[in-house]
Amino acid sequence: MTNSVTLYGLSTRKGSATNVSPYAWKTAIDLGLLGIPFTWDGKTFEEIRTSFEKETGIPGILVPAIKDGQDWIYDSFKIALHLDTKQGKKALFPEGEEEARKMDEWADTELRNALVPLLVPWAWFLKVKLGGNQAAIDAMCNAVQDKAHVETQANNLRSKLSVIEERLQNGPFLSGDKAGHADASVWGWYATSRAINIPGFDVDLVWKHDSLPRVAAWVDAVQNAAGVELPR
Repeated sequence: MTNSVTLYGLSTRKGSATNVSPYAWKTAIDLGLLGIPFTWDGKTFEEIRTSFEKETGIPGILVPAIKDGQDWIYDSFKIALHLDTKQGKKALFPEGEEEARKMDEWADTELRNALVPLLVPWAWFLKVKLGGNQAAIDAMCNAVQDKAHVETQANNLRSKLSVIEERLQNGPFLSGDKAGHADASVWGWYATSRAINIPGFDVDLVWKHDSLPRVAAWVDAVQNAAGVELPR
């Protein structure tokens, strides 16, 4: 797979070119590391559950998704495995598949839970995830306007990132000298924090904080290695 592929991601509104899914950003990094050019095609939640399901013929399909020939592959880790096998380079798992999976799981639980409070409360998403509990929705929307609350959450996220800071003692990337899917797993959440961060809050005050010099350098190193553009 060397030709350009379409990477289906998640957008907040129809026609938007800004991907907000950390999982799709993971795949973007993987594609970049393998030198596979791609173009974004953003789908809203509503589109994924309607027209995209119809297009793919797969009920419950998720993004990220790519199409290889007649086959649809979705789920960032499954896509990484598919790409790595297809390329025959074994480039995305220099530390081994199991270690990469552990980092993937950590990013999608520990890191995610610390980061989500610093993202813009997304009305449609909250309605679905919170089951229409308006009081809970209002509480989350009000919390991001409280500077003390935001700073507490930022400190919590910095604390979680100290795990990455320590890991980077062994090299510029989580796998050592070469970037791989483990790096993509964490970097995807950085990109999302840039795409839908709370207005007025600079996420680099967390990711590039003075207490996290290795993380700060790593953020830029992964982007440069993959050659992707950050959301503005």
